[in-house]
Amino acid sequence: MSCETDTAEPHERGIVPVHTGGHVAQDTGRELTPKGAEDVVQWAKVKEGFGKMDEFGASGEGNAYIMGDAPCYADTWIAGYIVWIKLILPAKWEVMKSWHGGRWATLLWNLEKYETVV
Repeated sequence: MSCETDTAEPHERGIVPVHTGGHVAQDTGRELTPKGAEDVVQWAKVKEGFGKMDEFGASGEGNAYIMGDAPCYADTWIAGYIVWIKLILPAKWEVMKSWHGGRWATLLWNLEKYETVV
């Protein structure tokens, strides 16, 4: 086993797909989504799924999190998925952030304080 530093790019070592090329948000969204009517059908399913999470979560003024007034693991998991959509499919995010009274945009906003590790 060699102790030499591997200078290969991550995609050359099989760590990330080659097509990302460091420009994930600009390059891959077109490849990841269906086209035409199928896109409409699949995006409706995404909205329906988020609607079920909205129903499951605590409701009421100020309850931006699934369990109520404090974040839990489910909130961070959902937020991770939303961030992926926001970065990879920004046009879809522009639509999504208004769903369910803006709950998903509010969730990301509320979790921003946890984005930086100190």
